[in-house]
Amino acid sequence: MARRVTFYAERAFMKFVRRTLDSHSHGLPPEAAAVCILSLAAALEALVNQLFISDERLPYFDELHLQSRIQLLATWGKVKVDWGRTPWQDVKQLIRVRNWLSHFKDPDVGLISLSEGWVQDLAKTRRKADPSKELTRSALARYYGAVDAAATLLVNGLYGDGVRGTPLPAWLKQMDEEIIIVW
Repeated sequence: MARRVTFYAERAFMKFVRRTLDSHSHGLPPEAAAVCILSLAAALEALVNQLFISDERLPYFDELHLQSRIQLLATWGKVKVDWGRTPWQDVKQLIRVRNWLSHFKDPDVGLISLSEGWVQDLAKTRRKADPSKELTRSALARYYGAVDAAATLLVNGLYGDGVRGTPLPAWLKQMDEEIIIVW
């Protein structure tokens, strides 16, 4: 007898990051922060993709960049997105740092002075990210909160208060439940 197996990636990634934050209350090794940042971005993208799959209005949604997908869902759900304000500003930064980490091309991130911080580097016109700020527990906690807040806003916009008159999909009703379900 065959059984259907369902894997909820967004739950797995969010739980992993939450456990990491909880187990490192004072500091976090940069390598753990890097893995958690990748996990948070993957959780957000998994949730966004599930919202598109549930909606069925745009079958080729995966051809859009993540930020564009978020913007489109927000428009459909009548959610105001200001990429310069919380939580959207942190979501945008999370995506930027995720891209820097996952498409890593150059380990040389720039020049830093112990007394002055980052200094102009004529060989590199633009620094991709500041590991001393991005790969920290405080940045990770901020990104975790931003993903949670943005996901809540998108879901509530699309399904809450009868905006679309559509019942909440079963997979969203069970967000705090198991990661893998066999039925």
